[in-house]
Formats: sequence, structure tokens, C-alpha cells
Amino acid sequence: MINSAGQVVGINSLKISEDGVEGLGFAIPSEDVKPIVEDLLQYGEVKRTYLGVGLRNVSDFSAAILDYW
Repeated sequence: MINSAGQVVGINSLKISEDGVEGLGFAIPSEDVKPIVEDLLQYGEVKRTYLGVGLRNVSDFSAAILDYW
């Protein structure tokens, strides 16, 4: 995607469509793409942060102990 000045402003990423309808397109803003490209050029991969949070089911016993319900 480019603007009227010829600058890249976004990257098309996905289009969902069905027969007989135009569909819905998605794009990523260029400011979101730039750090990804920089990581690929510098490291050969995208460096992402890791929050260290996980999900788990809460059993009735755990919920009772934590006074969750």
C-alpha cells in the first residue's frame, strides 16, 4: 500500500472472500512492519519479548482455596 507521495504506508496481509462477494482485506501499518524487517536483517529472525504468563484450568479445589468463586 502506498500513499499519493509514493511512500509505503502498509503491507497487505490477508483477504477473506467467498464466491459472489468482494470480501474483506487486511493490512499491517508500515510502522508495525519496520521493526520486524530490521530484526530480520540484523538477526535473521524476529526477536520477540516473552512475558512468561501461562494459562491453566482452575480446579474446584484450587478455586475454593483461593476463594475464587
